[in-house]
Amino acid sequence: MAGSAWKKNTVILLIWLALWCGLDLFVHNSIMLAGPVETVRALISLLPTGEFWLSILRSAVRIFGGYLTGSAMGMLFAAAGYRFPLFDDFISPFVRVIRAVPVASFVILLLIWAGSRNLAFFICALVTFPILYLNTKSGLASMDEKLLEMGRVYRFPYASRVRHLYLPHLLPHLTSAFALSLGMSWKSGVAAEVIGQPKGTVGNALYRAKVFLATPELFAWTAVIVALSWCMEKGLGLLISRIAEAVRKRRLAKDRAQTEALVSERKDSCGQPAEGTADVSGIQPAEETAEAAGIQAADGTGDAEKEEGVFLTAENVGKAFDGKTVLSDVSLTLRNGGRLLLAGESGAGKTTLLRILAGLETPDEGKVDIPGIPEKERQPLHAGFAFQEERLIEGISAVRNLCAITRRPDTEKARALLLELLPASSIDQPVRELSGGMRRRVSIARALLSETPVLFFDEPFAGLDEENMQRALHCILANAGGRPLVLVTHELPEDPAWESFRKITLS
Repeated sequence: MAGSAWKKNTVILLIWLALWCGLDLFVHNSIMLAGPVETVRALISLLPTGEFWLSILRSAVRIFGGYLTGSAMGMLFAAAGYRFPLFDDFISPFVRVIRAVPVASFVILLLIWAGSRNLAFFICALVTFPILYLNTKSGLASMDEKLLEMGRVYRFPYASRVRHLYLPHLLPHLTSAFALSLGMSWKSGVAAEVIGQPKGTVGNALYRAKVFLATPELFAWTAVIVALSWCMEKGLGLLISRIAEAVRKRRLAKDRAQTEALVSERKDSCGQPAEGTADVSGIQPAEETAEAAGIQAADGTGDAEKEEGVFLTAENVGKAFDGKTVLSDVSLTLRNGGRLLLAGESGAGKTTLLRILAGLETPDEGKVDIPGIPEKERQPLHAGFAFQEERLIEGISAVRNLCAITRRPDTEKARALLLELLPASSIDQPVRELSGGMRRRVSIARALLSETPVLFFDEPFAGLDEENMQRALHCILANAGGRPLVLVTHELPEDPAWESFRKITLS
């Protein structure tokens, strides 16, 4: 395919060269039109001169410097506007003015204010700024809200949020903006030099060629400008892609080596397999089962003892969407270390109740009280949450999805946990390449690895077969670490481990 495209492009180029030669023969006036041969001769005469290369260097430094400055400011202002809507309202008229005012007007104003020496720098920055601002703003506005919500629940570190949530989504928007603005920078920068006439620049050389009617030299400089713009655009894109690919390969090789070492160590130590199920012996059965929406779970203990052991209480919680009641008069208590199972048919409000407990939804009626945690830290609550949609970072591996949620990632612990649920060959693959069931188990492992005070699992066994359902259940119970957990499901594997849960059925 690549060879075929190269041949096609070569043929198209030869056709255009033939048309250029034919037009040159027809006009037959070197002042009106320079042909390919005359242009090449002019270019060859320019190449050995030091002034030619110095002119290119001076213009390139100013144009590329303005391009980088305008790009950085555009992205920074867009990010500030995304974070503070009032700032976006304030800066938007300025961006509209920059886009509407002709470049020539800015050139004249800047000549008065700053002179001609760095004119190209300022013009390129002004041309680039609105392009990067608008593309970055568009990308941020279209962010996946569910993924961002996941980041808030897990309290993603700022650097991890930028790297894993924002940049992958923004990259397509930024790539097109970088390419467009770089081409515009060369055009506007050279045009500014032609008007401002700073000595020893590409624009000044173009102007001198026009004054002396040296059309072949004018064509030669134009070809140089086109070549420089193309080379910088392609070169920048190639450099970024090569660096990203090198980093990806190095990271993948390192991850796979660590996984293989861990698997080998497990096999060598007392014959322990790399994959298995967690031991859930010793789990004590719950004392009671609650089976209707709106009941208050009782513990059978004194009030003082009960309050000391309570993590969360919900009182008479109700919620409606578009006038349709989803929950009504639901009350429950989740004790420290307790395990609560929310069951019921589809549409009974299980997910809505879970989101209310996690501070992701506000009840229309009733309240949720969490002793010891300030109100501002409950919107949302810091929790290990396995969402229905998994909400994984698609471009990175299962291991790195787990490590992304903490400032001090423990890759060995993440691998050990994943090996309880997944084949060793899959944990270093990008999660976009995993099956639905595997992705579900990665989501479960991420919740368990989180250093959070509470765990929420919303349909964690959806899409899993019986064996993997049991494995996932045992892994949850073995790695909960004494934290209270709430689990929503409508499909239960037959397992005595469920006796450790207190059940509430919503209807």
